[in-house]
Amino acid sequence: MSFPATVSQIEMPITRLFGKMVKYDSSDIKIEVVAYSGYKANERPIYFVLGEERLEVKEILERWYGQDHDYFKVVAGDGLVCLLKWHRFLDIWFLVSGTDR
Repeated sequence: MSFPATVSQIEMPITRLFGKMVKYDSSDIKIEVVAYSGYKANERPIYFVLGEERLEVKEILERWYGQDHDYFKVVAGDGLVCLLKWHRFLDIWFLVSGTDR
């Protein structure tokens, strides 16, 4: 009998980075983000690509820093309020949620 999937495919994606197992939530949508890097990498998002649409970040409403992630609650050019997450170890951006303003 063979199993159809590995544990990492069933639960959540896991990546090995510098010998450390790094997890990220599979419900988040991976997106492309161009960010300003001043005194630190990816200090604030400038714009992001959702599908084939490029959305400029008009305003940063909130930002907070977790152990492995930086979060930005932003207002996009079309009025959409989005929660963006940057995974520092993997250097990957995710769209966590989006709602109309």
